Amino acid sequence: MVEIQKPHSALKRPSLKRETVVVNNSAPTIKKVTLVPKDEPGWGCQWTSISRSLRLLRNKSEWQGRRLHLEPRPIGFVHHNDIYYKPKVQGELVCRITQTGSGSLEGESTGVVFNGVPDWMYENVPELESRRSSMEFSPDGLFLAFLSYNDSEVNEYKYTWMGDDIKYPAVMSQRYPKTGSRNPNVTVNVVNLSVIKYIFPTQIKLPSELSNGSYVGGLTWASSTDLSVTVTNREQTKATTVLCRAPHFHCQAVHTEVTINDGWVLPSERPIFSVRNQGHSRLGKLVQNAEEIQAESQNVNVTDGQTHTTHEISNGGYLLKRLPVRDGEHGHYRHVVFISSLDRRPVPLTMGRFEVTEIVGWDEPHEIVYFMAAPEKRPGERHLYKINLKLNVTESNRTYITSTSPTCLTCDNTESTYRLHRARISQRGDRWEDIVARLEPDDCLYDIPKNCLFNRVQFSQDYSYYVQECLGPEAPSVYLVETASNDKIYVLNAGDVLRHRLSQLAIPQSRTFSVEIRHGFHAQVRLFLPPGMREEEDVAFPLVLHVDASPGSQLVTERFHVDWNWYLASQRSFIVAQIDGRGSGFQGELLRTQVHGKLGTVEVEDQLGVLT
Repeated sequence: MVEIQKPHSALKRPSLKRETVVVNNSAPTIKKVTLVPKDEPGWGCQWTSISRSLRLLRNKSEWQGRRLHLEPRPIGFVHHNDIYYKPKVQGELVCRITQTGSGSLEGESTGVVFNGVPDWMYENVPELESRRSSMEFSPDGLFLAFLSYNDSEVNEYKYTWMGDDIKYPAVMSQRYPKTGSRNPNVTVNVVNLSVIKYIFPTQIKLPSELSNGSYVGGLTWASSTDLSVTVTNREQTKATTVLCRAPHFHCQAVHTEVTINDGWVLPSERPIFSVRNQGHSRLGKLVQNAEEIQAESQNVNVTDGQTHTTHEISNGGYLLKRLPVRDGEHGHYRHVVFISSLDRRPVPLTMGRFEVTEIVGWDEPHEIVYFMAAPEKRPGERHLYKINLKLNVTESNRTYITSTSPTCLTCDNTESTYRLHRARISQRGDRWEDIVARLEPDDCLYDIPKNCLFNRVQFSQDYSYYVQECLGPEAPSVYLVETASNDKIYVLNAGDVLRHRLSQLAIPQSRTFSVEIRHGFHAQVRLFLPPGMREEEDVAFPLVLHVDASPGSQLVTERFHVDWNWYLASQRSFIVAQIDGRGSGFQGELLRTQVHGKLGTVEVEDQLGVLT
């Protein structure tokens, strides 16, 4: 979060919303950004001395968008739905890249065009969520790619609004597409930043067969010159990943995913590309037969006891992606899949009855792939895993890949994994390597969490260290972990203050278990019970069912939450139930796709079946 500081007056809330921005935390040496409050028409750069200093605070704010590039530290940000570019964070030059942005953050009907930030649909539909990938610098900082969302043909939903000290209700509106109506028109744009005087956005022309009625997402740079975009048809039965190469950014398809049975593809998925073959003039040939590729994927089965798998593939550009992999009669689970742009066969690197939730990174110098996954029979957990992936290129230009079984890096949370020091990061914002070099023994004893079942991680650029956020089930804590030894060497946030506060409160009791439902599936169930409730006592309590029936959703997780359920259980002596039945996520495609064409039916059956 950033806060605008004024010397003589406090900003009112509406002004603060128009002039705030979030700075990317991946750039620890950046402490200030400069915004120009003027709205000059037209493209171009403005020299100004009336810039305002922004002081970095926490991570939450009412913001639109931002992107930092570390070297030589320019910044791109969105203000009033238009993109601005600052070549030097502490300089005075600010360049306006777009002028088509309109509307504000208040939800008025004037919000029609959004540059670099998603509109309502792309921000609020989980499978389309694109806040992280609506604006991206190329690795060398010479290009800035962004998505523009045009809602001019999207119908408006009008509603009344009371609040903000108004005496009469106001009529507000929101561009809200419904079934059969027009969706936002999304375009892909790129800006060449090499010559500051000429930084005009250029719209990238996607292949004609992908341009009508499609979802656009997964914006990422495969290399300094190759931009990757994933285009999905409205029925979500086919997702095509294309690469667009500088300087003209002509696009070609490199992979196409089609649905399995009654499933649907994920439009916002971003593949991870190899850097070893970026010297090739082209990443690879067009993958033409999507159905053939998918058929290969459907026939991949688990081999018990196999610790190393070797495959021979054609040499070319390589990428990793989450795709469904069949596990016999248990159906498909999303796993890490290796794809060569010259080969028609996707090669699964992980297999089994567990779900890969995210590919975190590919450390090619050390031949390691890192990913997050929900373990088998424990879909509410999130752990970090690694596999070794070795590529051997022969003289005949063939590539042999060898992979190993996954190793869990966060499943062990015993004291042997802790080699801790309290974090005292200076205000300069030091690099992780500098922090580690200054470590000294600390006599403090830390209240180590008894378990760490729901994790989120972020790696350093060279994968030497990663930040482990232990987000549940106890109060969150954050650690710096040395990748080589997998030891927690630094305490960034011990979470002991919150943990101590919670120990003094009468918090709800929690019970998590599995219940068999129809057709051999299992529903995950969590109950929030009043603090003083004893299960052996015959006392009646009112029950509230917490429902989230959106396809692929998940309520029952090990992530720490203080929410309305806690209040009802602890203050009102209610029992609150959460049930993840058919249609929920992270337990395989077979369970998730049970609601296809049957929304509002099988979920209700499962909830009633569990409760009765």
